[in-house]
Amino acid sequence: MSAPGQTFFALTPDRVLQAVEVGGLRSTGRCLPLRAFENRVYEVELEDEQRVVVKFYRPGRWSRATIDDEHRFLLDLVAAEVPAVAPMDLGTGATLNEIDGILYAAFPKVRGRTLDELDAENRRRIGRTIGRMHAVGAARPSAHRPRVTVERYIREPLDVLLSARERRRAVVAAAARQRAEEPIEAAPRRPGVGRAPHVDVLLSVDFIPGSLAPRYRDLVLSIAERVAEPMAAARAQRIHGDLHWGNILWAKDGPILVDFDDCAMGPPVQDLWLLARGEGEEARKMREDLLEGYELFREFDRSTLALCEPLRAMRIVYMSGWIARRWEDPSFPPAFPNFRDTRYWMHEYEALIGIAESLDHQDLR
Repeated sequence: MSAPGQTFFALTPDRVLQAVEVGGLRSTGRCLPLRAFENRVYEVELEDEQRVVVKFYRPGRWSRATIDDEHRFLLDLVAAEVPAVAPMDLGTGATLNEIDGILYAAFPKVRGRTLDELDAENRRRIGRTIGRMHAVGAARPSAHRPRVTVERYIREPLDVLLSARERRRAVVAAAARQRAEEPIEAAPRRPGVGRAPHVDVLLSVDFIPGSLAPRYRDLVLSIAERVAEPMAAARAQRIHGDLHWGNILWAKDGPILVDFDDCAMGPPVQDLWLLARGEGEEARKMREDLLEGYELFREFDRSTLALCEPLRAMRIVYMSGWIARRWEDPSFPPAFPNFRDTRYWMHEYEALIGIAESLDHQDLR
């Protein structure tokens, strides 16, 4: 029997349709894979012409309880008439099912488009929607969702980025020991022959260029030390966690919040800074428009705006760590072809230097 991870990478349309129909729903057989990195996502047409989006969660990332908390948040939002998309009951009495060891859920398909630029009034409209979402989010905690902390968003991904070098050394050392133990008369092995595929991946991986790695590490750790205390002191509640413009669909009736896969317990400002990045005048004006709408529904602690740049630093490190964690997934190297390019890391490093310098002029207490 295949392990869940192997099945996840080899999901077939037949297995997707079987998952949808397990509770009695019937499909037309139309199954379209959708672009997604972390999970496997498909659009399926039902016999009543309804279309559903089926999400198969990557094995090992979230527990059943963690995903249940995501679904509970979405159901709370829909019950409060906040524009979000809640998971469906597929006829089993639950919103989360399992096939071949892979957890999955289905959501009704919603139509809309993403917008990268909005006028002031529509930014205020988004702000009102976020304020309503946070009002619901604050009503109760999520015991199993991750917390937005320096440990999770800086130190853990940094360890992943730097451990590739250590794993490489370990693999090379193990290979050298194996060669030393082989009989002298053994035929020489061609490169790559007789090794497990992941060994070749590790031998070829050095994410951060060697000369930059110590400086990158020291800079990131210095930022972590600066922001750990104010991040720990910030009030945490249920938030979207990854609210960039791509996760807001505009339908005829207004904005719809989608993709709560990274919902977390964190400071509300996390759901604002991604929509107005930076410290320039334009970013400040955008944040003010968002807050003008937000504060019609809920108070906002404006002192936490000082966390915008720390949160940006945390996201830079976290996203690079996420790519590194998934590098053995065959879809990741072609999707992020510049990840091992020196220019990518110099760009990240320079951005982090700018953030570190800005922290010298901020009071984060």
